[in-house]
Amino acid sequence: MGESESLEFKEKPTDDPKKYVKTAVAFANCMGGSIVFGVKDNGKVVGLESISKCRDQIVDTLYANISPPMTPKIYAYSIDGKDLLVVEISAQLQLPFYYRPEGPDDGVYIRVGASTRKADPLDIIEMSYNTSPLSPDSILTEGLLEKDDERIEWLCSKLSRRKGDNVTVDDLVGLNLITSSKGKYKATRAFRLLTDNPYNYAGLQCARLFGPSETEFSDRTEFKGSILTQVDNGLEYVLSKLNKPSRINGLYREDMFELPVSAIREVILNAILHRSYSLDINPIFIAVFDDRVEVTSPGGLPSGQTLEGMMSGHSIPRNRLLATVFKECKLSEGWGRGLRRVYEQCKKAGIKDPKIDVTGSQIIVTLYRPTGIYSQASITSNESAVARYILSNPTSTISDMCDELSLSKHDVEVAIKSLKDSGRLRREGSRKRGEWILDTGSFREYDLPEGR
Repeated sequence: MGESESLEFKEKPTDDPKKYVKTAVAFANCMGGSIVFGVKDNGKVVGLESISKCRDQIVDTLYANISPPMTPKIYAYSIDGKDLLVVEISAQLQLPFYYRPEGPDDGVYIRVGASTRKADPLDIIEMSYNTSPLSPDSILTEGLLEKDDERIEWLCSKLSRRKGDNVTVDDLVGLNLITSSKGKYKATRAFRLLTDNPYNYAGLQCARLFGPSETEFSDRTEFKGSILTQVDNGLEYVLSKLNKPSRINGLYREDMFELPVSAIREVILNAILHRSYSLDINPIFIAVFDDRVEVTSPGGLPSGQTLEGMMSGHSIPRNRLLATVFKECKLSEGWGRGLRRVYEQCKKAGIKDPKIDVTGSQIIVTLYRPTGIYSQASITSNESAVARYILSNPTSTISDMCDELSLSKHDVEVAIKSLKDSGRLRREGSRKRGEWILDTGSFREYDLPEGR
């Protein structure tokens, strides 16, 4: 067994004590964990010489250097006649804990995988909210709303259609999205996110990337506005970049996307619902590559949550008001079940299992596109236009394409480079007298509808 998110090895309590103190702080601020003394970093058991002396050293060091004070469980353990000490630290409620010599601003640590790292301001704010009866999306915003405010009317109408029931302003109060104040209403951050969404960072940035280094853009789009509509915006964008191959079912032809639509939607919905809206940080990034789709959500996991817990169905919603609204509208049932469904849908479709990467500041969910000619990489509208033109005009120049297709020189050059990189297009002969050779068999039927 090696070190992990909840396990740390230390050979002696006298070996750089501040390191294990910081680890104890990190365990307290996260899901808890154990520090085993008498074991080297590589897992080799070496034992301790004086259990009672080591115990006193550890207790004194933790008490003197951690605030607020904590009382870990410490017990002796023996392996092959070698004595060990185990310091067991439970997840705490009074967060955040910090390393006293560095102070409450710089001394807060968290556990990320098998490493202990300093918490950033966002982590600290999240800890405070997770141990508070309030959630980040319940913060009241400035100004007062009238009962007939168009945002209230719009949200009532939107939720009514989603729920299949009439939603009134009183229901919004009951959901704690707005609070009554002398005949008027104060809006929470959740209400603003669901309606006019004035937060520049609370949107989606979507892109189609290509090329060997996967850093070249063939398309970029940004979506803002209500997070309710962003779910559909993000899904429609991804679907527009995917292949839609056909298969014969009996006497009929069925068109199916190469990735399960419900799995894509679930990943995007979870990113929007569970991201951090506490600080002005990054938007959600949705990137479509030739071989995969990545959805990056800022904020990492809520304090107290782990990937294992999330996958087992243990739900710790960061944005509690939004979670309630999405559940009421039958849009979401929680992280755990939703992600398990994504895995099940991908398995049923016969594609590679999704990948989830969790860091302290973001979560990246990757859906892998199928490989092979059945799932040829999609092309942009510019690439399709250039390819169709070349098919009829193989000796044309870039200038000709710009004039005939009403595209800029940059757009044409980007499209040609992408087609070359994917092996669909090559140039033979000189620059002036050569011609373009198009591999028509590498295109989908509807990419080259003319002249095939």
